[in-house]
Amino acid sequence: MPLGVTIAITAACGVALTALGFIGGRATAPSETEQFTELVTAQGEAQAKRDAAHTEQIKAQGEVLESYGTALTTVVTEVGKPLVIDADTRAQLARTPVTCTGGDSDSLACLAALCWSYGQSAAQRPAKCDEIVEEFIQAESDKRAEWMRRSRLSCPEESANP
Repeated sequence: MPLGVTIAITAACGVALTALGFIGGRATAPSETEQFTELVTAQGEAQAKRDAAHTEQIKAQGEVLESYGTALTTVVTEVGKPLVIDADTRAQLARTPVTCTGGDSDSLACLAALCWSYGQSAAQRPAKCDEIVEEFIQAESDKRAEWMRRSRLSCPEESANP
């Protein structure tokens, strides 16, 4: 027999035996389809657990947001109501100088404004008001002097024109 034919027959037999071995091994091996199915089922169950946890978290966040919305609605409703001030509070606010309403009520400016609100003449004011007013005027004079001193330092003196 020629050498080429022998090589061809040997190659065909090798391929046939390899195919038969592969088929025989597949027939005796465990099914990969079952393993794949088990793997996919396990992954699906894990994803379902994660989805359930996320659903619970989203429900909890929805409840919190709903309570915030309810509280905000209550605040908006209350803010929209007209402000009612009783007569005593209104009288007290009318007697309080503007200087004392927004700032420090113990400041010299507030105390001096309170003293001036008692009346136009010194005879109608309490005795301590004279001391407070003098101290306030002195403090304001000191502030003005300090401001003038600083303004001179920031603006150079004009030199004499030649």
